[in-house]
Amino acid sequence: MWYDVEVFYRTKPLSPDTLSQLRFNVLAIENELTHAQRLQFVVMARQAVPHHLLLPIIRALASDSGTAGASFDNIEPFKLWCEDAPEECQSAILAEVQRSQFRTDKNIILLMQEGEHPELDSELREQLSDPKARQDWGQSQRLSAVVLRAASRNMAVPVKAWLAELTGKPGCGADVEASLLGYLFRIGDATAGKPLSSELSDRKDDCGGQVLRSLHAVRYSDKLLPIVTQALNSPNLITVTQVALFLGDHGAPSSQDLLWQRLESLWTVWHDRTPELQVAAMNFSASANPAQQANQLEQALASALAHAKNWKLSPAEIDRLRSGCLTDACREVAEGHRVLNL
Repeated sequence: MWYDVEVFYRTKPLSPDTLSQLRFNVLAIENELTHAQRLQFVVMARQAVPHHLLLPIIRALASDSGTAGASFDNIEPFKLWCEDAPEECQSAILAEVQRSQFRTDKNIILLMQEGEHPELDSELREQLSDPKARQDWGQSQRLSAVVLRAASRNMAVPVKAWLAELTGKPGCGADVEASLLGYLFRIGDATAGKPLSSELSDRKDDCGGQVLRSLHAVRYSDKLLPIVTQALNSPNLITVTQVALFLGDHGAPSSQDLLWQRLESLWTVWHDRTPELQVAAMNFSASANPAQQANQLEQALASALAHAKNWKLSPAEIDRLRSGCLTDACREVAEGHRVLNL
């Protein structure tokens, strides 16, 4: 009854007092509800019910979710808890990480604020020295998330060793690499930029772009900008596509000139091959052919310029962009009909 009234309240108004009474009736019997029903109630009722009344339910939901799988039902209680009682939530996640021996879901670990926790050093060093833990996809993601958010600077040596191992073999563990790199930038390690620069300049695959997307998601830092800006001239067009979108999200207004230069360089190279570029399908992978890579790069550069977070093109600059585009897809981006996201 509460759910039906809550959902249809705006289109079929009911007395606010009646709806309020229904909400409190649900609160009174919340112990009889399933995990999913309690979470649904908390999420929908937060706009109207005082948060201190919902917090006990949120705590209970979170306590059932720590090492469960990565789903909305398991992660959302921690998100709500960290919004309403951040210090309490942070302590609870840290305790859960220790209790579970680093098997807490990665997305819950990433809700933690950054800090140094030397009390984790001994167990964390043991885990990082275990080849099975590093090679297990799920556990490596959880461990690297703990490193990113909570490892002390005492862990720099084993973290660098793990990062060197990852970048020195085939394949791409982008999420893990990004977390380890983010940790090095967090502690101010002077060598942090070198492996990122190496990944972004690698012409063999699209791992550099994947690492950049992951860093964007889990730990952006202005310290990344000089390294990323240099990568605009990388020979790997798939990587440059992600670099352009990254600069559109985070670059300063001074980044505009560099993005224009890269775009005009692309136009010069492909000017006499426009028909080939026009029919190239989008393919965001290292297997894309040169025309596909150039097609998506043109769109990414146009999107970064036209839809940047930190500047706005003038009408004359929009006309310059639209008239220069070699493909219809690029013109759609310039005109605001499409936006590419990192």
